[in-house]
Order: sequence, then structure tokens, then C-alpha cells
Amino acid sequence: MFRQNLVNWIAGQEKLECCGEAESVPEAQSAVRTQQPDLILLDLFLKEGDGFDFLHWLRVGLNKLPVIILSQYTEQQYALASLHAGARAYVSKASATEELHLAIDAVMGGDCYVSGRGAFRDEAQA
Repeated sequence: MFRQNLVNWIAGQEKLECCGEAESVPEAQSAVRTQQPDLILLDLFLKEGDGFDFLHWLRVGLNKLPVIILSQYTEQQYALASLHAGARAYVSKASATEELHLAIDAVMGGDCYVSGRGAFRDEAQA
């Protein structure tokens, strides 16, 4: 249900387009290969693996593709681990409608973003 609401939200945004969706790590890998997105919105918990497996796969082959984690878990639980794994942002699903656009703008502008904290420059990647 959340994924369908997200697809609908993206469809209503003037400068965004959803080029694919997946529910498992293999489906996500296939979608990235065939659709060549500019940005990935990723849940940490997928079928046949998890978001961290997918992030590792991305970092090995497509290390510049920005990823925003959307999670039901609080920032304290997974934000730092997600950023260390290669994500550029961590947005709580609870605040996604308010913060997702801000996170997308930050990430596409070269910054990082964490719910409740906002955008910041990652000096290690600058």
C-alpha cells in the first residue's frame, strides 16, 4: 500500500517520474539495469535480501546512483548505518509526505538528508 501511494505521489509531482518498482532485491537489480533511474527510493526490508544487500550491489557497480532510504524505523535505528552503506538520505515513512521532496532536492543537489535533521553536506563525498 505504501509503495502504491508513493507511485501516486510521484505521478503528481511536476519534475518526477516513476520508471519502475520492485518488491525484491533481484527485481530491484533488474529494474535498475533496464530502467537506468536517476534516483532510487529504497525500503530497507525487501524480499530475497534487504536494502543493505541492494546498497552493497549498487556501490560495487553503480556507485554514483543516489539512494534515499524510506523506512518505517526511526532515524536513530538505521540512518547512520544506511548512510555508511552508501545511501544519500534517510526519510521516515511517517514523515515522508512532508520531507520526501526536501530529501530529493538535497540529494540531487549533492547533499545528504536525514529526517528531523534536514540537509547537510557530506564532506567525505564532497
